[in-house]
Amino acid sequence: MRKTTAILLSVLAVMAMVSCDKEETLPENPDQGTETPENPGTDNPDEEVDGPTIAWDSNSSFGKVNIDDNLNAVLDITAPAGIKSLTVTVDSDQLEKILTGMGITSPELDLINDQKVIGFLSEVAPSLPAGDKLLDKTEVEFDITELVKMINGVTDEESDHSFIVNVTDKNDKNDEKTCTFHRVAEPAAAPTVVWTANSSGETMSIDGSLDARLAITAEAGIKSVVLAIDESLMDVLQVASQSLDITGDQTVISRLKAVLGEDFPAGENLVGKTEAVLDLALLAEMMVKAGEHSVTVTVTDNEGQTSEALVCKFLREYSGYVYPDIQWPGNPGFSPMDLDENLSVVLSIKSEAMLKSVILTVPQSLASILESKGISGSVDLVNDTEAFGWLSEISDGAILTGDALRYKKDTELDITSLVAQLSSIENLSGTQHFYLKVTDYNGMEFQFPQPLSFNPVVKSALSVTWPGNEDFEDVTTSAGAPMSIHIDSPAGIKGFTIAITSQTDFVNKYIPACTSNGTNVLDLINDKDVLFTNLVDSFGIEMLLGDEIVGKTELDFSFDGLINGFCNSFGGAKSGDRHTCVVNVEDNDGNTQEVTCTFITE
Repeated sequence: MRKTTAILLSVLAVMAMVSCDKEETLPENPDQGTETPENPGTDNPDEEVDGPTIAWDSNSSFGKVNIDDNLNAVLDITAPAGIKSLTVTVDSDQLEKILTGMGITSPELDLINDQKVIGFLSEVAPSLPAGDKLLDKTEVEFDITELVKMINGVTDEESDHSFIVNVTDKNDKNDEKTCTFHRVAEPAAAPTVVWTANSSGETMSIDGSLDARLAITAEAGIKSVVLAIDESLMDVLQVASQSLDITGDQTVISRLKAVLGEDFPAGENLVGKTEAVLDLALLAEMMVKAGEHSVTVTVTDNEGQTSEALVCKFLREYSGYVYPDIQWPGNPGFSPMDLDENLSVVLSIKSEAMLKSVILTVPQSLASILESKGISGSVDLVNDTEAFGWLSEISDGAILTGDALRYKKDTELDITSLVAQLSSIENLSGTQHFYLKVTDYNGMEFQFPQPLSFNPVVKSALSVTWPGNEDFEDVTTSAGAPMSIHIDSPAGIKGFTIAITSQTDFVNKYIPACTSNGTNVLDLINDKDVLFTNLVDSFGIEMLLGDEIVGKTELDFSFDGLINGFCNSFGGAKSGDRHTCVVNVEDNDGNTQEVTCTFITE
């Protein structure tokens, strides 16, 4: 319609130029002297002559009529005394603009005397009588149909346009009628969907070069875009229906954006747009099952018009089915591993199609823990949503679950933190077995013939004894009193601290001052307490420190230097002063032992 309007305006402009260039002027009455008027008017002043009338046979009530192919705008004008003047007043914003462009500045058109109007009408509505075809006539067929239909050429909007016809006879009697016409807005073109790179509608192979961009046009604006998918794609996308409203269904929109990314055109990226591009390439990649797939796209606009459904066909080709593969790079032979601090269970999973399920069956010892949390002992890491929260909690998000696994073909699965849960089980004995089974969307299933096996590490016993004082009673610092403790640590000593509390002010002052932590706790192994080490050296006190302790499986530790040397000799302890040493020993298996040794100055 816009092109039609532009063409019409161009024609009218040319016509206006032609009209304005005409030099000759029509006589006021070209018929004068050549034709006798049909009615002599008032030759007999005593005879009453009827005034003029305007009739519209097809619309006698002069009601509003639509401008369409059936338009009949023929008026019958009678004037027994003869027409003296006839004007048409145009009440139409669009037509008034056209008239102004033609140099006709008044909306009231004088069809008998205004030569510019008469010339204009002779070009655009030649069947409409004007000038001498009206003057003095007693009967005229006044057909404004062509003039009215011009409205369709200058606007496509819903609008009303009126023509006020006024006729006056030679007795100065007149009649006036208003003819109102309604421009019915042309409906917007129905939406269209075109596969730009595949207009012939061929079945296209799903590969890295697939161009699946669809061009959508909707003059009235897009209201909805619905994708009808096949069951296999429905299964992969994990949606509840084969009909996906990607403009109005927020659940569908959220799901597609979660799977295909935020850039997938859906929701507000489509609604209300008159033009849009819908790229189905990412969706096609989700069609992992071998064979032919289809997506039918239907667009509805804001006027309720629906596009012709576009069926997009895709083909997933395979030369042969390939089973998924599971590897344990850190343990290629899947040999049993110890449940210790070196534990690492990072598996490599490869699949030609995306993963439909990854089922991990845990040993019975661990299954009871899972069941207490409402989780099955055979956990589907792709689909068991009830387990996702707990698995994320124990692994700090390291264990992949749900969509993070489903849409992968080559991924690592780190289940170290799950296997490590076995270490928290008391009295765990015997080799513990995990089983892993992977199924892809081609229906190919792989379960490694060997389980993932783990052996509990038996912790060695750690003991601290006080030879000569088995009950750890208080002892005096007299000659011959037992001043040494004995440590048995088959796993090797890892940590050794002494928290000393004394009634000697000197000790209570200098011990915190000589430890980096500012407390009375002496760390005899770590270098952080070098101040105390320097203090010991400066006083010439004999005491085992650092490498003399760490890693030892057996150790006799004497308190003589600390109590008799530091507290009594240098600290100035008085008779009866108590010195309490809380000893804490840790081995490399994580076992700890704490004892309290109390000495009294003699």
